[in-house]
Amino acid sequence: MRKLSLLSGLFLVVEISLAQGFHIINAVPDEGMVNVPLSTIISFTFNAPLDTTCHFGDEDGWISPISVLGPEPADSAEVIEWWVNPDLTTISIQVEHLAERDFFWLVVGAYSDEGVPLTEPCCLHYSTASTMGPWTVSGTIDAGELDPTHTLIGLDTVPLFSDEGDGSMTAGTFVPDNSGDYTIPYVSNGCWWPIAAYDLDGDGEIDPEAGDLLGFWDPNQDNLPDSIIVEDGNLTGIDITLLDFIFDEVTAQELLPEAWVLAEEWAADQELHMIGSGGEINLDGTAAAWGYLFWSPAGEFFTNIMLTTFFSQVDTTTDIGFPSDMIPLPVDFINSDEAMSIAGEQGGTQFEEEYMLEERWLHGGNFSWVYPESPDDIAWVAGYSGYDPDNGNEVELHIAMDIVTGEIIQIHWDDVREPLDEILPAHCELLTNYPNPF
Repeated sequence: MRKLSLLSGLFLVVEISLAQGFHIINAVPDEGMVNVPLSTIISFTFNAPLDTTCHFGDEDGWISPISVLGPEPADSAEVIEWWVNPDLTTISIQVEHLAERDFFWLVVGAYSDEGVPLTEPCCLHYSTASTMGPWTVSGTIDAGELDPTHTLIGLDTVPLFSDEGDGSMTAGTFVPDNSGDYTIPYVSNGCWWPIAAYDLDGDGEIDPEAGDLLGFWDPNQDNLPDSIIVEDGNLTGIDITLLDFIFDEVTAQELLPEAWVLAEEWAADQELHMIGSGGEINLDGTAAAWGYLFWSPAGEFFTNIMLTTFFSQVDTTTDIGFPSDMIPLPVDFINSDEAMSIAGEQGGTQFEEEYMLEERWLHGGNFSWVYPESPDDIAWVAGYSGYDPDNGNEVELHIAMDIVTGEIIQIHWDDVREPLDEILPAHCELLTNYPNPF
């Protein structure tokens, strides 16, 4: 009877705790703690056991039973290992930090062993310095007809969708209630880019392609992210509207007129030197983003433009790693849909039938440094990478065609550049994704 009553009490506690939601009840170190040792253990304790079979993460980060942004800044800390205690309620993470840095973690997803998702996010700020950022940034999140509760807000070092790198979050928080009001603590002086994210499907991951919402500070409403300057004081009124970032997928020619307009705002003598799909290209030649690289002979600088149907980014630089004497693209080049159709007929379809496709891309330009035997050719190059299902080897295929006529210039499979019917590959290896201008 005594044993039965103890077990019944245990079940009662678990039932009550999960009725109140699956959430984090304690984090170590304490929020806002300073002088944290460079080698320390970060831990998060939940009110019920974790489902340790549920893993978040990818090959570029560490994989664990929790979905987490952290430690940030990523270039100032390294996760050594993680483990879960025997009763599965606490996950501990061994981290090596750099000195004199503020750090930020944001736990956004986890599941209990009964399949209950994390009820609310958890933010953790601490520092290896003797003081932390003393300021706050506050505002309101507009989620339209949705309840903005638990919307995530962070201050990044680069704008959303930046081509300057992944950036790092320096501080953050989440909206505590349906008012939409938020306050980010522990903010240091500097230039920051406010970003918001709303996990619409509640799976613990932010995925715009799955319908999750994103937002950025845009006081002039030009659909481009704006930065804030924190300088010896708190900032208020940093209001953000959440948006649906599912982009229309279009061909290269459809966004080209807009690219020309943006390029000529920087120089009247622009020449279009390269085009590339800004990510995966579809079999029909459409992509969610396209990159256009222009060159100004008079100004001697490149203008690199990334376009989607929703936003644009422009970067001008004199040092982009490509030769300035490339032959400009002709105005009558075939569109990306026709290029991908030709690529499919010349081996792309065969590749996808025989191998497990990992990535597909399309770039156009005068790639004389890649194909020195044909330095005057201006080509569309369709690329495919994947795996051989029989042995797991990585395989790549590049198909180069004349950008105006579509005539095949070269087909490159492994180390062979020959017509497809002459290729008898003896082995497969992963080569660099060239030409890859973006």
